[in-house]
Amino acid sequence: MQRRHLFRAVLILWAGLWLGSLVVPAFQAPTGDGFTRGLNRVTTFFGFQIAAALAALILVPLRPASGWARRAAWIPAALAALLALLMLGLILNAEYASPLDGITDDRPVTAPATPTMPVKPTVGD
Repeated sequence: MQRRHLFRAVLILWAGLWLGSLVVPAFQAPTGDGFTRGLNRVTTFFGFQIAAALAALILVPLRPASGWARRAAWIPAALAALLALLMLGLILNAEYASPLDGITDDRPVTAPATPTMPVKPTVGD
């Protein structure tokens, strides 16, 4: 197989994986209960994106010596790097941002409307 054909095949593979990461999770039924419900969609998205990133890294050394495809080969790698940077930024923001930034609550703390009483155990407990 010529290098040009291999480049096109990997480019088509990358495009299919990248589009699949958007389409497949949208039509996938959410599984799990409670907090983890729908997590299978997230893992499917990232699985497709990791495979697409690997295909994008293969494209860079396969790019032609000249022409539009030489510059276009950087687009998949740039999209993979952008996703990685966005995820890193999200993680760092969640780690270092204060959860109360910009929230002010000047209302006074008051006692409950009715006093609470402990529940008496029933017979047989």
